Amino acid sequence: MAKIFDRMKDLMFGEYEDDDDYYEDDYDTAAPAPAPVRENYGLRDARETEYSAPAPRKAAPKNAANPQIYSVNTSVQMQVVIIKPECYEDAQEICDQIKTKRPVVVNLEKVEYPIAQRIMDFLSGTCYSLEGSIQRVANNIFIIAPENVDISGDFKEELKIQQERSRASRDNNESMASQKPDLMAFVEPSTFVYDPTPIQGKVIGLFKDGVKTDEITDKGEVIFDTTPFYAEMGGQCGDTGSLDNETTHANVVNTLNAPNKQHMHFVEVKEGAIHLGDTFTLSIDQQKRRQITANHSATHILQKALQETLGDHISQAGSYVDDKVLRFDFTHFEKISAELLN
Repeated sequence: MAKIFDRMKDLMFGEYEDDDDYYEDDYDTAAPAPAPVRENYGLRDARETEYSAPAPRKAAPKNAANPQIYSVNTSVQMQVVIIKPECYEDAQEICDQIKTKRPVVVNLEKVEYPIAQRIMDFLSGTCYSLEGSIQRVANNIFIIAPENVDISGDFKEELKIQQERSRASRDNNESMASQKPDLMAFVEPSTFVYDPTPIQGKVIGLFKDGVKTDEITDKGEVIFDTTPFYAEMGGQCGDTGSLDNETTHANVVNTLNAPNKQHMHFVEVKEGAIHLGDTFTLSIDQQKRRQITANHSATHILQKALQETLGDHISQAGSYVDDKVLRFDFTHFEKISAELLN
């Protein structure tokens, strides 16, 4: 995508000014969809990085990679290996499993992004040599199938079912809490102030898993009369940070919209307790906010570059932005040509 990225650089350092209000986008409030898969599986252009195979593994620690084998009930019974690598050396274990002619689901959620890139670079080479295939099925999750397995039909449907079961089994307290009757009935207004510096806020709503309470000593949900914490919206993650007063310190681990649009802070109390009517100093993670801001602006620059390179018909179909990555979905009537990619 050299031409597109060249145009992005021109826009970033020359002509483009992002006048949009950073927090007012109204697109794609749903959870991020899986990103499109590039030829190098959506991770990195291998030409940018010196390639090396993983070092031979010594005796693996008990918790390394932890391959798990499951039977998949499709029209043809088969076994699927699920591996969650924790380091680059675990790539060798994945390759060993592929050689057994069984499909492997690789979950890269536990490894840092650069390590995940290196693992997928190595696996893509292995897969090519064995005439297999790789498909992305979700963020950081891939299926690697040997040449004797077709990733389609019953197999993909069964995998989708397994994915839904996995999603349902996760800790969904945050999303479930926002649907509780007490929160649905809470209508007291709260004001969001776009100010990265610490401000004072008074507790007007206090909940435990969405149920009203008068005190939180561990985990819960807090609504303030005024807050600088941005709530997840428009494909952009919510702010994190801290709450402090003379007796209490708590971490804000996420911020979501309550049913009636107040910004709801998911907190973990580290010292003291939070009560209705308490006043706190609310401090967002400013470094994270700056990184989110930069990635958000990059989505606008990318859209402009795509429009100037591919045509005015390019429109945003969705996005996801946090402090580490951005994803930009767009519509186009055909596959992007090799000329534009090189």
